[in-house]
Amino acid sequence: MSLRTDGRLWPLGLALLLASGMGASLAFYWAAARHPKELIGDGAWNAGAGYNAELAAREAGRRRGWTLELRAARSADGVRVELAPRSSGEPLPHDLDVRLRRERPERSDLDADLALAPDGARWVADVPLPLAGRWLLVARAGGADAWVERTYALELPP
Repeated sequence: MSLRTDGRLWPLGLALLLASGMGASLAFYWAAARHPKELIGDGAWNAGAGYNAELAAREAGRRRGWTLELRAARSADGVRVELAPRSSGEPLPHDLDVRLRRERPERSDLDADLALAPDGARWVADVPLPLAGRWLLVARAGGADAWVERTYALELPP
């Protein structure tokens, strides 16, 4: 019995092509089923939704008249930072969440969330700056649904 039909192998080639396409599809399905959804397709959608929620919370804080005053003064190994949340409209929440983050634009391994100590109506932190150059301090105050943020750039001479 011969597989040739008048010297043509195209039916066998077509069958092999379809079978390889089905095998590749099953391999992709198997790989996708083994990984969390966030890595496959939902990650971009969820990231966009999270970003939109942050924009809405920032806008809500601005509408409520909230501001954040940030002062930095040189200290022995960095800066001493004072944060003072203020409100010219709606009062600040009683369970106010105040955060401070140190960032190095070209060295993310030096980025850190810093502890703040309450001192009356303000929060204080000693921020170590281990290298000379440009640093960013990102302060945030508010709650889950509304907050204000302030970025302060520092230049530490060598």
